[in-house]
Amino acid sequence: MAAVAEFLRCTPEDITPDMIQEAAEIDTRLQNSEFSPHAELVVRAVREEGGRQGLLEFQRRWRQHFLDTMNPRFLPELWSVDHNPHQL
Repeated sequence: MAAVAEFLRCTPEDITPDMIQEAAEIDTRLQNSEFSPHAELVVRAVREEGGRQGLLEFQRRWRQHFLDTMNPRFLPELWSVDHNPHQL
């Protein structure tokens, strides 16, 4: 309830059923020009830190992490931790 109160900028005690209904009906599809998706922020940060090589290394580490944690039983035939589409 604290998160709802914070969103509504009131105390939890001040929340009414009408306020909850109004919050539930908010259109969440409004465009926010200042929003950047998390993936975009990650790629930007990795590139700034290590350039293109840094991004390729990040992809390799992410794929290895995927293998180590998910233990997939089936992968596409050409799937590889070291795959680099720019070397094709």
